[in-house]
Amino acid sequence: MKQTESSRPRISAFALFLTFSRITVSGFGGLMFWARYVLIERRRWLTEREFLDLLVLAQEIVDDLEAPLERFCEIGADVCGRHVGRKLC
Repeated sequence: MKQTESSRPRISAFALFLTFSRITVSGFGGLMFWARYVLIERRRWLTEREFLDLLVLAQEIVDDLEAPLERFCEIGADVCGRHVGRKLC
């Protein structure tokens, strides 16, 4: 089932900040695993397809296999743009 813009939950910037802070602290050694778990399964802010699309886009932008934090930040900026209404970057 595809979510439309109007059916997406409204998320506060503070909730987004806390969620991504928790992922960062918990994600030592496996940041993308925790990001996927929290954003798709726990919070349901993204679908599996949206997460993978953002991950591929972030990998193309960064173009470095040793830079998972940059990819994580790109995904966070996009989630913020979708749910809070303003892009961070």
